[in-house]
Amino acid sequence: MSDVLHYSSRKVKSIALAITATLVLSGCSSTIDTNPFAGTKTGFSGSDTTTIEGIISESERTKIVKSKDETKVGVRASKEVSDSLQSLGINANELSRADLSGEGNSAWCRYLKNTAETEATIVGSPSLSASSDDEGSGSVTIGMNLLDFKKAELLRQSSDAQCRAHTASKKIEGTLGLAAEATSFAANWAKQDYLRKNLGSLNQIHAQANTYVSNGSITVQDKNLIAANISKLKAEMNKARSEADKRKNLPSLSVDQIKNRHGALVEATNDLQNIDREIRTTDALDLSVQTGYRYNGQFNDQLQRNDSDGYFASVKVGVKLGALSQRRREFEDKAASARLDSLFEENTGTVWKSGFAEKSIAESLVPLRKSERSLADALSQTNNTISQLANADRAEVIRTRLIAKIQRVQILSDLAAVRASIQQLEENRRKIKALSN
Repeated sequence: MSDVLHYSSRKVKSIALAITATLVLSGCSSTIDTNPFAGTKTGFSGSDTTTIEGIISESERTKIVKSKDETKVGVRASKEVSDSLQSLGINANELSRADLSGEGNSAWCRYLKNTAETEATIVGSPSLSASSDDEGSGSVTIGMNLLDFKKAELLRQSSDAQCRAHTASKKIEGTLGLAAEATSFAANWAKQDYLRKNLGSLNQIHAQANTYVSNGSITVQDKNLIAANISKLKAEMNKARSEADKRKNLPSLSVDQIKNRHGALVEATNDLQNIDREIRTTDALDLSVQTGYRYNGQFNDQLQRNDSDGYFASVKVGVKLGALSQRRREFEDKAASARLDSLFEENTGTVWKSGFAEKSIAESLVPLRKSERSLADALSQTNNTISQLANADRAEVIRTRLIAKIQRVQILSDLAAVRASIQQLEENRRKIKALSN
């Protein structure tokens, strides 16, 4: 009986020692909260003010920091990122947060979440195995790495972060992609709408020209010139309507639908990096437990099976030493910084593209406003011409007056298109600004 108790005591001590060691090693996976808004700490343990000598210094690294304003994401941009964004009027430190709850029901998000659940179901389940040899010995065991429960949950968290990043990036892409199309639609629709509503005026001018030909006030050549100008305007109307029809079913995104998506994308990207880091840490640790039945085909002198036969249980603790190395930590920090930098990188970064689009709009408004003033001046001159020639009855004067009336319709249709473009561009700029705050 004492032997049994002694053997059991050794088992208990071994298991207790294994669990203690695992708790110590598991501390390696509890890391700094590089995202102050995340519910759990992620990454690799240590101070968040470490300088990465030889790789990237703290001052050169883009990272998430705790913001005094809880409505802000809290991005501390590297000098390179700040310089890249400065000319575009973007302040990475002022990106507002966004609540994307309720927006993760897209087909891609459903794919991500169901795939994660599939992987989590497999990862978080025990393994059943059996073995046998040519001597008749064998075993049947069931066991698992207890840290797989944690990894399964991390996989679910990862799918959520990927979904949030996807949702935010698609709204940003949609805002930028629809901007140019919306401007083209607004201009073409306004032009054709004005011409369509003034077809009666154009037809009246044509009828007047026919009357003047009948009574000999103008020549047939004059009438044909007037008819040609009217036909040109009708062709422009049909073309503008055709272009507008191509874009009339464009989806519309309200400011509320796209508000603060830059901050949401940055936050989701940072969360995803932290989760990936913790999954790597979890993969490097092993806390396996297993139980089973072992039988031995060999017999002792009394024709009894050896003591190794019967039920057994074991605990295994292990760690990949690379997970504890400073080198690993250096590259983790460098990877996290690069992942955030990719959102702000010149020419390719999602946030940078938004800033560039806003700057392009501002530049486009300059010539459009100049055109608006020029058309307004031309309209004033044309109205004066029509007024001055109102009572003249010479052939060349009548022809000039009728052509001036056609030109007035032309100018007003162009003015409608320019003003619609300006209005739509202002709306586009307002929406792009809403992406950040």
